[in-house]
Amino acid sequence: EIIHLQRESKVIEVVNITPNPTSNWVNIDFFAPSNDNYTITVMNVVGQELLRQQSTLDTGNYRERFDLSGFDNGIYLITISNASGSSVHKIVKQ
Repeated sequence: EIIHLQRESKVIEVVNITPNPTSNWVNIDFFAPSNDNYTITVMNVVGQELLRQQSTLDTGNYRERFDLSGFDNGIYLITISNASGSSVHKIVKQ
């Protein structure tokens, strides 16, 4: 028997960020809890915004891919946000 499960979360859930550390590309797998406008930003540790991507997404699972090959080695913060809140995660560029 198949049982249908549905998430009732109201927050953005980042499922996976791979590879981490990375030297080039990074994949971000996340769950969008509602139909909304989403913004993904990549910032350095002093808060300078280096990348920004905005999308209108339906509720569901998504994968976004970013090219970090032109970035200096170091620590970066990835933020995924919508009108209800945000989720911040660290990534290391080698």
